[in-house]
Order: sequence, then C-alpha cells, then structure tokens
Amino acid sequence: MEEKFCMNFLKLIVRVIVIVSSFEPAPGAPPDLWYTAVIIASCVIFHYSFLIKDETGVHKNLLQETAHRAGLNLPVYTTVRSSPGHLPVFTSTVELEDLKFNGAPAKTKKQAEKNAAMAAWAALK
Repeated sequence: MEEKFCMNFLKLIVRVIVIVSSFEPAPGAPPDLWYTAVIIASCVIFHYSFLIKDETGVHKNLLQETAHRAGLNLPVYTTVRSSPGHLPVFTSTVELEDLKFNGAPAKTKKQAEKNAAMAAWAALK
C-alpha cells in the first residue's frame, strides 16, 4: 500500500515539475519561491524514483527534462531487434552527450527504450 502511495505521489510530483518548469514565474511573484519549488520537486523525484517500475515512461521524461534544463542535447535512443519470428527481443541504448547506457532486453521497442532510460537515470543519479 505504501509503495503504491509513493508511486502515485511521485507521478503527481513529476507532472507538477514538468508543468511548473515549462512556465516562467508569474509577474511580481518571488522567483526564489518558484526555483525552490522546482528544486524540492527534483529532490523528491531523485529520492523516490527507485520505486517506479517504469510503466509510465517517467524516466524517459526525466532524462529529457534534465538534459533540456542543463542545455545538453536531447537523449537519442537506438533500438535493435534480435531473435527472429513471433518472439522478438528488443535492446535499446540511450546516448546522452558522449555517454551511452544500455537497457535490459524487452518484448517491445517501447519498453526497451524505457529500460535504457531507467539505466541512464540510475547511473546518473
């Protein structure tokens, strides 16, 4: 029960930080308050991100948002299909600047990319 609550709370925080970080502070609002909210949300995400089994793609979002905020090139995913026939296995690699991260194999291309993003996020934390 607690893990489900934490996961739902984390998903909410991720949505809030994506929305908040895409806007500038309101005119007249103290900018320190806005930046503090973004920093607190980021800390919560770092602390609880291990609870998420990336069914939502949150790690891909986090990786892209973090790269954008840091002024880096956006992540590039390369996916390879192995094993012929009706039981494909996909393996994905995500490249962020000069770093490459390999994800765990998956049954779908989408999940393979999520796995690569989770590997990158875990390594960069």
